[in-house]
Amino acid sequence: MFFLPPIESREARARVTNGEFKSMDQIEKAYKREMTTMVVPFGKVLIFDSNCLHGNVLNETKTSRWSVNCRFTGLLTPFTNPERRLGTYYLPITTRAATKMGLSILNADRT
Repeated sequence: MFFLPPIESREARARVTNGEFKSMDQIEKAYKREMTTMVVPFGKVLIFDSNCLHGNVLNETKTSRWSVNCRFTGLLTPFTNPERRLGTYYLPITTRAATKMGLSILNADRT
């Protein structure tokens, strides 16, 4: 897996937005020195901020590579992708007081 640190990730995203980069290959070439290759040994985990640009390389070994992705988001986060709405893609773990307040306001607005 490769990982681009936060500052460089923000910069690269800005360069994509302004049209300078059109592909991940271009980003990889421009930021090759800043990218970190992460080797996660069998049985170990890697926790990172997915806002940082990251990815993997083609598995050319004869064994399968597995990963389990756990993603966390707030209950009041707007879900723009219909496949990733609460109850399907995201499942609530803990509802905090601020979320309960926000949900009560949303429910009040609907009545």
